[in-house]
Amino acid sequence: MTSWVQYRIRSKWLEGNLLLVALRLLREKSLAEWEILDSLYHSFEFSPDEGKFKELVRSLVSEGYVRLSGDTEMNRLQISGDGLRLLHELEKEYKDFLSNLSTREQKGFKAT
Repeated sequence: MTSWVQYRIRSKWLEGNLLLVALRLLREKSLAEWEILDSLYHSFEFSPDEGKFKELVRSLVSEGYVRLSGDTEMNRLQISGDGLRLLHELEKEYKDFLSNLSTREQKGFKAT
């Protein structure tokens, strides 16, 4: 069972990194919006704000990181080449952040 503290931390992390998580899911296969939301809920017990999620999807499509495919009743989202490059940059940034955090810990950095 997850404590409420763990739940809050995980929810805040996912909320702040929704772009990264959504693009990673789309790297595996094209998905409908509801499939992304379902995956987030079943994998992490996380349900993002629907309005913010729809705005994220609109932004990804308008900036060319994601393409819509399928019929009008069931649009599927598919990551584009630009989206893959963005995902790669986000993953690198995340790894660099963790590496920097680890290095600071090893040097005895203590937050005050």
